[in-house]
Amino acid sequence: MTLQSLCICVEIWIAAVVYVIMDFVSVPEIAIVIADICWMFTHGDTPFVYLILNKSLRKAVFNMIRNITKHRVYNPNANSTKVIQLKTITARTSVQ
Repeated sequence: MTLQSLCICVEIWIAAVVYVIMDFVSVPEIAIVIADICWMFTHGDTPFVYLILNKSLRKAVFNMIRNITKHRVYNPNANSTKVIQLKTITARTSVQ
């Protein structure tokens, strides 16, 4: 939990500090690029940080995806995706 918070907060803090400094001091272009990248990461990588570092959330999401994809079949001729129940058929062999 602490590592999740640290990853998210550090990139927000770096972006905020560099943007505030840019208002008062002339900074090198690399600082501007770093601030822009951190700002983009703060808005895009948070779900990935949670999925990578939070075991219970990762398990729940993968179970949800597995349950959704297990019962759906795509029919290109139909207007929508239909949910069907898949049944397994076992072959019976007679021993003589």
